[in-house]
Amino acid sequence: MTAGLEVLFQEVHDATGMEFLGGRAAVAESRIRERMSLLELSDCSSYRDRLKADRSELASLVEALAVNETFFFRHPIQFETLGNELLPKIIKPGRTLRIWSAGCANGCEPYSIVIACLEAMKMLGHFAFEVIASDLDTQALAEARRAEYGERAVTQEMPSVLRDRYFETLSDDRWRPIDAVRRPVSFSNINLVADPYPLLCDVVFCRNVLYYFSPAARSQVIRRIRGRYLFLSPTESLSGFETLFQSVDLKACLYESR
Repeated sequence: MTAGLEVLFQEVHDATGMEFLGGRAAVAESRIRERMSLLELSDCSSYRDRLKADRSELASLVEALAVNETFFFRHPIQFETLGNELLPKIIKPGRTLRIWSAGCANGCEPYSIVIACLEAMKMLGHFAFEVIASDLDTQALAEARRAEYGERAVTQEMPSVLRDRYFETLSDDRWRPIDAVRRPVSFSNINLVADPYPLLCDVVFCRNVLYYFSPAARSQVIRRIRGRYLFLSPTESLSGFETLFQSVDLKACLYESR
């Protein structure tokens, strides 16, 4: 890696906490050079000057570097655990349940959370809930609000019975969640390193997010999360943060705040 690229990586890290190691560095370099080519800039120094002078270009670069491909009910055991184990314990009459999807990408995760809650109502009865969905990538948030998905997103892990129950068909290969799924979700642009977090959350989904961060940024994010329960992805852990969270279900990657 050239010194110029290292400087650009540092610019992104300082703004977002994102870190590019191993194979991610090569992908990041390719996307940086695509942005430079688009702007007709031939060297990293000129591009760094552009980033400092134009914060919108930094936002565009971050969007290019973020990986937002996902699908409904990714790691399905976590949604089963939410509906079958957590919700029966934490629902209280007269109180609105708050769930935060941190790093919601194109919306598959928050809409999956809503579906899990609607399914749980068959056993638990009606309860009030809201899902706060946030991401750093404004383009991903626009896609999440548009809520139109291809075949892979709705067939990779989600049972067909749920697709038939909670989605409307737009065309042969495009689907949209019905109003009852979209309505409880609100979207926000949140930089996990710099911006305020939602308060008083009962459950936080922060999956496939922490591994983008440097150790220092990861520690900052974990220490700032204020939620009773936290779901991570199978590739992430809270090793070193046992004083803040205790493991509840290793298979479901579920933690409870102490």
